Amino acid sequence: MRRALNILASLIRVVSLSALVAMVFVIVLQVAARYVFRRPVGWTEEIAIATMVWITFFGSFLAFVEKKHMRITLLYNKLSPGKQRIMLFLGNLALLWLNGYVIHYGLRFADAFRRLRSPFLGIPMYYQYMIIPLAAVLWFVYLVIENIEIIRDSEYWKYEMDQTGVASDSSPQPGENA
Repeated sequence: MRRALNILASLIRVVSLSALVAMVFVIVLQVAARYVFRRPVGWTEEIAIATMVWITFFGSFLAFVEKKHMRITLLYNKLSPGKQRIMLFLGNLALLWLNGYVIHYGLRFADAFRRLRSPFLGIPMYYQYMIIPLAAVLWFVYLVIENIEIIRDSEYWKYEMDQTGVASDSSPQPGENA
C-alpha cells in the first residue's frame, strides 16, 4: 500500500510541477505580450488561474502525505504512544467524514458549472472545479491507508519532535526507499 501511495504522490508531484511550469510560461507570455508587444493575450489569465488552483489543491495533498502540514502537538506530545495512536485514528476518522462531505458537495458544485465555459478558451468550468472533489478523494485514500497503518502499528504513522519543537515524522517519505 505504501508503494502505491509513493507512486501516487510522485505522479501528483510531476503533474504539479508541470502545471507550475505551464503557469510560469503563460504569465511570462502575458507580461511580454502586454508590455513588450502591446498586444495582451486573454487566454493566458485563464490558464494561469486554473493551474494555480490545481497546484494549490495538489500541494495540500502532498503536504499532508509528506507530513509537512501544520500540526498542533501540545496535547499529542503528552500522551503515551497508545493514546497517540487512538488520537490520530479518531482525528483521521473525522477527516474522512469531512472529505466525504467535500467529495459529495464538491461534485455537486462542479456539476453546477458544467454548462458554463471560460470566456476565451471555451473550456467547461466543470474541469476547473473538479479539483475540489478530486483532492478530497486523494485525501480520503491517504487517510484510509494511514488508518490501516495505525491499526497495524507500523512506524509509518509516528511523529517525532526535533530540537526546535517542530513535528517531523520518522517514516520514509513518498519517493524514498522504505
